[in-house]
Amino acid sequence: ENILSTLYKDRDWVVKFHDEVIRQGAKVRFYAYARADDILIHKEDIVLLKEAGLDCIFVGIESFVERQLKLYEKRTKPEINVETLRLIKQMGLKINMGFILFDPYLTVEEFRQNMKYLLKTRFYELCFFGQSPVSLLDPLYPMPNTRFCQTLVDAGIYDDSIFHKYKFFGFFQFRNQIFPKRFAVFKIFCRRIRKREFAHFV
Repeated sequence: ENILSTLYKDRDWVVKFHDEVIRQGAKVRFYAYARADDILIHKEDIVLLKEAGLDCIFVGIESFVERQLKLYEKRTKPEINVETLRLIKQMGLKINMGFILFDPYLTVEEFRQNMKYLLKTRFYELCFFGQSPVSLLDPLYPMPNTRFCQTLVDAGIYDDSIFHKYKFFGFFQFRNQIFPKRFAVFKIFCRRIRKREFAHFV
């Protein structure tokens, strides 16, 4: 859940929580979820939560490409994601970042743009222990009854009759003969990024 969403109903809960933790002298560490735009809106509350023990925050950045953000219905902008990462780094917090690098319509230029911003923001220096800076291991799961899922079903590239059943490769091999070569390049690039950035954790 978004730890900051309740602030729209109760503006004081973070202050009360912070003050009680400090009053009791409790030595706690905790992990929280939040939206990128909410972090920018509630900067002061994040500072209080950090003082109370927040040391890592999960943020669904997902992409630095506007088309992808619209496809995922994130209701945010690439520049907001960049600023959020900058702020998290400035505050000295760790991040577990949700990032959907690959979607069925990804172009080489969009891939380059995402890589550019991943390196530019140096987010890998903030990664929570165990997170791969870039990974293609987990597939993108279109949740049933969402607009994104219906978009893929209408395009004939996703079978929603069985949850998590994909037709992505068949789609691209049929409609875009260059796709398998692109995907091979993507995998090589990601392997190099992982090898280079993981040096920061060794």
